[in-house]
Amino acid sequence: MSQKLLRLQEEANNVGLQINVAKTKEMRSNTPNNQDLYLSNRAIERVDEFQYLGSMVHSDGGTEKDTEERILKAQRAFGMLTPVFVNKCLRRILRIFWPNQINNEELWRRTSQNRIDIEIKKRKWGWIGHILRRPHKDIARQALEWNPEGRGARGRPRNTWRRTVTSEAQEVGKTWGEIKQTAQNRIKWKHLLEALCPTKG
Repeated sequence: MSQKLLRLQEEANNVGLQINVAKTKEMRSNTPNNQDLYLSNRAIERVDEFQYLGSMVHSDGGTEKDTEERILKAQRAFGMLTPVFVNKCLRRILRIFWPNQINNEELWRRTSQNRIDIEIKKRKWGWIGHILRRPHKDIARQALEWNPEGRGARGRPRNTWRRTVTSEAQEVGKTWGEIKQTAQNRIKWKHLLEALCPTKG
């Protein structure tokens, strides 16, 4: 890692850039190596967590911190959007006012709207299909299919994004290998999405 860091510094210097040592952090996960990293004769600060591209990354590989951060951000965002709450707007569009009442399921059915959890799941699987149709050398596909090396922590495995996706595929009788194969055929993939993300019933 020290050699790679020095190589990065050299390449940056070649194009007139400098690495800010004060802003550079290092994080380690499941490694016995305890040797400090240095840049410009200064030790790089070691941390257990840091924020990267809006996500909280933790040394234990878990997503609890990131989930908590995102929930707080979502709560603040929804609080700001209270005056234009979706269901209230839909009821106004359909001219449904008190004392007339219908439940949310019927409201969504009349306006052809999906539940938010179904819409999130639908977009997630649409993205997965798009990535799986890319070449094997594509960096996004490699990231999607990458399995980290090393032993996991003791106890029950954490519920990761990949495990969640695999579990959802198993609900419709598909393995990850079958998912990758189906993604290459857009028509079959469309039928799979309908099974994974039912919008009716």
